[in-house]
Amino acid sequence: MKLKVIFNIILLSIIISCKDKIDNKSIGNESEIIKEYSKIDVEGHTFFKVTETDSGKILFKPCGANFEKYVMFGDSIFHHLGQEHFMFKITSKEISENQIIYKLIYKYNLEVPDTADSLIKIIPLDKNQKYWKINNDIFIDSIFSNTIPIHKELPCDEVCYDCPIIDNLKGNKKITGTWKVNCENGNASIKIEEGSAFLEIMFNQIYIDMIEIKGNNSEKEIRYKLKEKPEDLGSFATKMDWENFVNDKPIATIKEINEKTIYFYWYGFYNSKTKKREFTECEFQQEINEKNEGNIVLVKCKSDQ
Repeated sequence: MKLKVIFNIILLSIIISCKDKIDNKSIGNESEIIKEYSKIDVEGHTFFKVTETDSGKILFKPCGANFEKYVMFGDSIFHHLGQEHFMFKITSKEISENQIIYKLIYKYNLEVPDTADSLIKIIPLDKNQKYWKINNDIFIDSIFSNTIPIHKELPCDEVCYDCPIIDNLKGNKKITGTWKVNCENGNASIKIEEGSAFLEIMFNQIYIDMIEIKGNNSEKEIRYKLKEKPEDLGSFATKMDWENFVNDKPIATIKEINEKTIYFYWYGFYNSKTKKREFTECEFQQEINEKNEGNIVLVKCKSDQ
């Protein structure tokens, strides 16, 4: 009996000792993982942009577009915005305790925003390095992408969203009319007609005619290009390079939400000489006090409803 008691005491001591070692090892490993932030390396990784919703994080796929993503190469970074994409060359890379800062220039002679260089800051948000903050947005490493839901924009023709659309906004009488941020107080407006649009970009300075770009437009979406140099220009607008702004590059897109509201996207004028966008903010953005980072929602004014 005494031998049995002694055996049980010895066994219990061994179990407690092993547990302490395991716990200490676990704590040590977690500490090491945190320290490994100073050695973070994202080369070869792909990151998809995450959308936050009331029910949690999702991957959102719009109609006629891909997920926004970054692909990290050894000497370059590929950024796909969904419909447009850019390839950056890495000119410098700084790794601190919990972040990587890249300085970039555009690698190829492509259509690019105003500045010729940029900074990308990448920060891991958890010890497993599942979620990352890239500049001001949240992304997920593609190796974890199957752990959160994918939501696709509806209605959407998933079989042929890139095909020529027959039943799109073209010829849709609901879309014709005058649209503003605020019909009572808004200054800027866009007047949409079949195949064309008249846009006030800068109050009392710039008014332009746009024509629809023919091609594989997505469903419920129309893209426009500048038709010609405006005839009536304010003093500010006379200094702009209109001769090189008249080309086939899109400068604006509208997308129907419903018969009384639309999304408006303003890209800015594309200068065919410098290969850069100019005047990337319009009066609509000034009225809603936002930069060109999201959707501008316009309402159809009552006289045209």
